[in-house]
Amino acid sequence: MKITPQVKTFSLGLSVSLLILVSFFAGAIADRVFVVKPVSFFTSKSQPQSRENETSKLAALVSKETSIADISETASESVVTVLIRRQKAAFEFQRDIGTGFVVGENGLVVTNKHVVSDSEAEYLVIDKNNNEYSISEIYIDPANDLVLIKIDGFSAPLLPLADSDQLRVGTEVIAIGTALGEFRHTVTAGVISGLGRSVQSIDSGLKKVEDLTGLIQTDATINLGNSGGPLLDRSGQVIGVNMAVAVGLENVSFALPINLVKELIDNYEAGVTLQE
Repeated sequence: MKITPQVKTFSLGLSVSLLILVSFFAGAIADRVFVVKPVSFFTSKSQPQSRENETSKLAALVSKETSIADISETASESVVTVLIRRQKAAFEFQRDIGTGFVVGENGLVVTNKHVVSDSEAEYLVIDKNNNEYSISEIYIDPANDLVLIKIDGFSAPLLPLADSDQLRVGTEVIAIGTALGEFRHTVTAGVISGLGRSVQSIDSGLKKVEDLTGLIQTDATINLGNSGGPLLDRSGQVIGVNMAVAVGLENVSFALPINLVKELIDNYEAGVTLQE
């Protein structure tokens, strides 16, 4: 029997229709009985990563953010309290007056110059575990309210130093120090409120020491006794050295940029003699 072109076309169309119907019902049965989706199985490998997977990645990333508690607990191991011991008349007094933190090997600590400004006094440091150490050397920065002190027999991890030239207003910060010369390892938090500020520094006797410029302003609480402590960012790097709050102002505190400390360390390690 002769098959006309019309019959061939009809047969081909019928075959395609039957194939589609069989595939549809087979897929439906597999989906319900075996929880298998044939089309999805063959196409999933060529599809881009699902939105659910991308969300999971983001959640994992966010969960790795370091908390203030974690940073404070770790950094405190490298933070010390500076204590003054002085003979006055027939009495000897001793009290906490400032803070410092480790920036170099073999007990090299930075603090504010005004914290150890009394040439007639003896200065000691106390670590987080209340161990007491003597200071063997004081290396003074003539241009800034900074000193490096060498502590006999003391060893603790160095705190990582950031690049303070890259700071931005609004960055979250954490301050650690001996608040009011009484409450050791006090932690406060806030943000960078301003950059390039100018203030007058004061010593432990509330006397003016010098005019300072280029400071970091923060609303993190920094009281007398916090002087010399670290100001850290949320990655745990030190961005500045805390100073006392400006007299008469609320929620306004200042820190010296950490890059000044880097320069001081370089001079110290190079054996440069600094004169005030």
